[in-house]
Amino acid sequence: MALVLIYGIGVFFYFFLTGRKYQKIYSQYLEEKRLFRVHLPEDYGESQERYPVVYLLDANDSTYFSRSAEILDELGGDEVPGMILVGILNTNRNRDMLPTESKYMISSGGAEKFLKFITRELIPFIDKKYQTRDFRILYGRSDSGLFSVYSLLAEPDFFSAWIAVSPCLGHCPAFIDGMADQLFSTKKLLKKVLYIIYGEYDYPLVTTSLPSFVNRLREENPEGFRWKARIVKGEGHIPVSSLYNGLKFIFSGWESPRR
Repeated sequence: MALVLIYGIGVFFYFFLTGRKYQKIYSQYLEEKRLFRVHLPEDYGESQERYPVVYLLDANDSTYFSRSAEILDELGGDEVPGMILVGILNTNRNRDMLPTESKYMISSGGAEKFLKFITRELIPFIDKKYQTRDFRILYGRSDSGLFSVYSLLAEPDFFSAWIAVSPCLGHCPAFIDGMADQLFSTKKLLKKVLYIIYGEYDYPLVTTSLPSFVNRLREENPEGFRWKARIVKGEGHIPVSSLYNGLKFIFSGWESPRR
């Protein structure tokens, strides 16, 4: 009896403590439940104001998610608008982040379904539950940085801006080039923003393929598409300033109503 009582108390406190941190949604596309976390601006709920949303991939690391939320709070309202942060936790990272199969990455190649989960299931859920604006940013790093670029090329209509940090395009360079050919021929990148950042001493999966993609952007120079690729001197994989600098670039020219 005592053990049952202790177990029951433990379960209660687990859901009490984690229920506020994590939410879940069932995905028909992925056929599984997915966890996500939400961080709201400090002034959320004080008015009917609606907020842009940052969708943060790889949010399993609590420290990473918390630091990202702190950056939004530090910048919000002064240097960029206040924003809602949605952190998506991984279940099978190789499957979800890589758009093609790789013999070096077990179960890879499911990015199409993962993108459908985000765009057709998670975004409508967030828009229904929270005071959101129709301005969404997708932030990914390393393999999820590859997914961020893939999202831009596959379905550019669902996000307004992308931050791709040390994107590992080397997993599938020919596939990305083919998607870029198709997108640039349609001229569908009006009023979109892409910020790419990586380190001077980044992984070969980044440094061997990303420069050609950047050159392609420079050559095509799609009308109305604003982009920047930055190499951080002296740094390696995933420069620490990526989210801060990415947001500053996306909202460059934005003026705070507090001024």
